[in-house]
Parts: sequence; structure tokens; C-alpha cells
Amino acid sequence: GVKKKDFRCFLVTILNHLIVDLTISGGACFACDISGSITDKKSCSGSREVGVRLKHAEYLLIAAIAARDDLKAKCDVLSVVSGVLPLFAEGDPNFSTQHQTRFKSALLLQAKYYFY
Repeated sequence: GVKKKDFRCFLVTILNHLIVDLTISGGACFACDISGSITDKKSCSGSREVGVRLKHAEYLLIAAIAARDDLKAKCDVLSVVSGVLPLFAEGDPNFSTQHQTRFKSALLLQAKYYFY
């Protein structure tokens, strides 16, 4: 089975290789592949374009939610959440409290519940 240590390792991988630059808005802050590339034409084409990376970024929250009670992973959990969740919370009509809330993603709802 999957152990706490496995989630911690995955969180570190996310922080070191997939969330590349938090100063860039949207999906461009995420790498195209595990090598951390954001410029390689082959690895950043098609299913790994900026919009697609943003759309799939919410799935990085699965590890953060799973490791939320692991005290050794607390800093990494919060770093992943702070790198991903605001992209969906700010102005998204499916997530924002300023609009009628209709969640299309139970994952985002869980993350908002646990971390906001």
C-alpha cells in the first residue's frame, strides 16, 4: 500500500519539478514534464499546453489532501496548496464565494474545506 513517506516524496517532487515559477500566473507556472521543462517544444505541445496544465493542476492537490495529517509533511502540503489552490479560488465562478457556487470538482471543494 501507499505509505505516508510515499506522499511526502511525491509532494517534494511536485515542489521541485512541477511547480516551476509561482510568479507566473496560470498554467505557465507548471512544468510540462517531470524534468521541469517549460520551454521544450516536444514536451510542452498538445496535451501539455499551458491551458491543459492549468486544468490538470488541481489533481496535484490529491497528495496534499492525503498528507494533510502528516506532521512531517505539513510544510510541503501547505506549499503545494498555496501554489495550486489560489489559481482556482481567485475569480473562478465555480469556486469563488462571490458567485453562485456550483462546484464541478469535489477535489477543489475538499481542498477549500481543509485549507482555507
